Amino acid sequence: MRADSVEDYAAEIVKIQNKKLDFSAAVCGMTGSGKSTFAIQTGKAVSNLNKQKFSFEANVVYDRQSLFDAVSFQLPEKSVIVADEGINLLYKRESMTRGQIDLVKLFDVCRDRKMCVFFCIPQIHKLDKDIRDSHIKHWVQMYERGLAVVFGRDKNPAVKDPWHLMDNARRLYGWEHTPNVAKKSRNFRGMIRYAELGQDEEGEYLAVKHAKRISINDQDRILSLSAPEVKGKLYYLRLFYRDCKERLPEHAQGELLAWASELHEALLRKRRARII
Repeated sequence: MRADSVEDYAAEIVKIQNKKLDFSAAVCGMTGSGKSTFAIQTGKAVSNLNKQKFSFEANVVYDRQSLFDAVSFQLPEKSVIVADEGINLLYKRESMTRGQIDLVKLFDVCRDRKMCVFFCIPQIHKLDKDIRDSHIKHWVQMYERGLAVVFGRDKNPAVKDPWHLMDNARRLYGWEHTPNVAKKSRNFRGMIRYAELGQDEEGEYLAVKHAKRISINDQDRILSLSAPEVKGKLYYLRLFYRDCKERLPEHAQGELLAWASELHEALLRKRRARII
């Protein structure tokens, strides 16, 4: 693979899906490096080739249950799912907890339904080793906004580390000066240029992102929160609206105001019921 564009990369992913296989990638980089933008742009391209719709509401998830639901039944086969910030789901584990057992089942469902999942996380080392070595097919490292470097898992069954992380720590010396050092890696697959989201798209993405993160639509959870927690989420939402209002499309502004009103009403109900 030597894809130069998101469209080329998406075509490679669809080829994998057409072989009745799933595709999972770890998209890595620090905050603001463009992980989510890359995953969304690639997800849109894959969805387009599969003649499916991609939306921030349905295809981008922020919690474990939403990921399981999207993979299992909410989305059609060959759909794309962006697990923004990795939702703390694939990080290193100390024991085989029930959640991790469920995670293994999740990848089984991904394979059966030929799903494409992008896990956005800060560093490849943060991934649970078993998941990283057995289920992640590509490691996509952000070099800078607009440029991603793709590494692929070594298919040699005899190697202990199919990502050669120790070796790559040496081979990628000078990474901060040029992305071309990545070509020295045995895992190197290619570099991809990608565009930023449009203004309206970014506004819609931010609106959905912040709404989902504070679980506004979950009335039961809102009512279970203490008054200070509700106040904190309401304050956070108001700050976000103030700072991002100019970038939000009109319908997203209306949704955010409605959600803020919902939180406010929840706070009033708690007061009337003498919960606080």
